[in-house]
Amino acid sequence: MSPKQKDIHTAKIFSKIHPQLNNLKNHPIYSAISTLEDLRIFMTWHVFAVWDFMSLLKSLQRHLTCLDIPWVSPNNATSARLINEIVLNEETDIDADGSPTSHLALYLEAMKEIGAPRDPFETFIAAIENKKSLTEALDISRAPYFVSNFVKFTINCAQNAQLPELASAFVFGRETLVPDMFKAILVDWGIGELSAPRMHYYLSRHIEIDGNQHGPASIRLLENTINDSSENFQAAALYAIKSVNMRISLWDGLHELIGANNN
Repeated sequence: MSPKQKDIHTAKIFSKIHPQLNNLKNHPIYSAISTLEDLRIFMTWHVFAVWDFMSLLKSLQRHLTCLDIPWVSPNNATSARLINEIVLNEETDIDADGSPTSHLALYLEAMKEIGAPRDPFETFIAAIENKKSLTEALDISRAPYFVSNFVKFTINCAQNAQLPELASAFVFGRETLVPDMFKAILVDWGIGELSAPRMHYYLSRHIEIDGNQHGPASIRLLENTINDSSENFQAAALYAIKSVNMRISLWDGLHELIGANNN
């Protein structure tokens, strides 16, 4: 099988969801944030999507590696290595000072840097740690409906989706979207190393890692999961559409929220 043939299923799904991806690429959220207060509103609620990503990732790690005791060998060592490498960077990356940190921690530091309120998210996390249900925790944090819907979709996927669906949500709803999204944010919002160094580092780091490493790795992982099965392909294609539409809905809600604040 040639290198080009290896990604044939993913390429077909990209073609199938091209209209949705085009809508996302040209979403008005990118041009709507023109003030520091706009950015604060965005980050206050977008952090929930940074958090729920880890449940998606950990669910994939659970499927593709062995996290049980006694340990047994993973069924596919290539997929296991790919997901472990992604976990390493997402959960314990290196910050601008050279210290280990998670990408969520980087984002929270960026929020602190620009004065974005962290109370809603910290209230949510405290409720989760106190064994509240996901719905209860979201309600306690007063998360807007579009944030709640996005998080619930992600956690439901992490807990209940089959492996091809899970891998597809990871590829099309996250890893292959992030570089283009964050490039647009850097350009349209003018976030510089001097004005907001921690936010600039967070965005630049994701563009670098997801564009050069995680995106291609996640595609290979999805191809291994589909494994030339038409049933797996159809399931993956359906979840790709769902995942991108959920991101569009999140952006729609944030765009509306920012617009309402400026009226």
